[in-house]
Amino acid sequence: MCSSKHEVDEEKGQLQSQSVRGEETAAGVLTLDQPRDSGAGSGEERKRISSTGSLEVLGTVLAPGTLIGALLYYFGWIRTNSFYAYFGIDLGGLGLSTTDYFLRSAGTLWPPFLVLVLLVLLSLLGHLALRRRIDIAKQVTRRWLVVVLPLYLFSSLLLAVGVLQTLLPQWQGTLIAPLSLTGGFAGLAYARYLHRQITYRTRLSRTVVLPAQGADLAVSVLFVVLVILSAFWATTLFADELGRGRAQHLESVHFSTRPDILLYSSHRLHIDARDVVETDLGLSYAPYQFRYEGLKLLIHGDNKMVLIPYSWSTTNAFAIVLPERDDIRVVFAPNF
Repeated sequence: MCSSKHEVDEEKGQLQSQSVRGEETAAGVLTLDQPRDSGAGSGEERKRISSTGSLEVLGTVLAPGTLIGALLYYFGWIRTNSFYAYFGIDLGGLGLSTTDYFLRSAGTLWPPFLVLVLLVLLSLLGHLALRRRIDIAKQVTRRWLVVVLPLYLFSSLLLAVGVLQTLLPQWQGTLIAPLSLTGGFAGLAYARYLHRQITYRTRLSRTVVLPAQGADLAVSVLFVVLVILSAFWATTLFADELGRGRAQHLESVHFSTRPDILLYSSHRLHIDARDVVETDLGLSYAPYQFRYEGLKLLIHGDNKMVLIPYSWSTTNAFAIVLPERDDIRVVFAPNF
């Protein structure tokens, strides 16, 4: 009886110890699956999904096709706006389409792209020549003095010129400042690259402390951003100058490439521009009683035409936006 009672007590003790271990397990291991931790995991998952969505949106915006289309539209708009602003015409009232801006951007972007390709080709050839020169050099000091130091000095000089041109009011709005900044930033970035290559090749022979990779990557990215922004600025100014230059050239040749216009109207239009002749044809020419001569077609927009006089100039800056209506008839007579 005593032994059986002792066995019963041992079984009770084992059961109690197992119960305690089970409670410890529930309090320790199973807490990993509690709602609080599950909520944290779902929060991290939501954060990961949110980050992925943001990257997808950014990738869509910066996709090659979208980016190129945005650049074509922007530079086409800059050139077109500059062209018609020279004649005192608000571009928003012409109703030009996106396709119109794309077509006008072709003549704007091919010169910068051609120059960019030539510069890249010359830079690659120069890079190969410099690499051979660095490989031939025997000492680090000689490599620095012969190759990297002059490049640093020249790039710094370009940057100083660009900053000075930006600060001087009489030079603002010219291509000198953005081109100098583009060349200066690109030169500094390349000089820094050469310096790091020289340092990397000589680190086996002496103790060389290289900067942290994170900081080095950040500096490289900043240089790339500065070069892109400066080149973008230069291209914008080029598009603006191109539009204004085309307008000035058109004026210098007396608008010989624009068709002449004979304008018939059923009512008087009261065109007060110089050298525009109004003729009253009388009631026998109804419904078009009035005729106007001495006009040129500048652009045919969305259901409207922009007409300017033969003798358009800054002192006779007159332009008329004429809607296409049944009571007005337009006769094209190319340069008669």
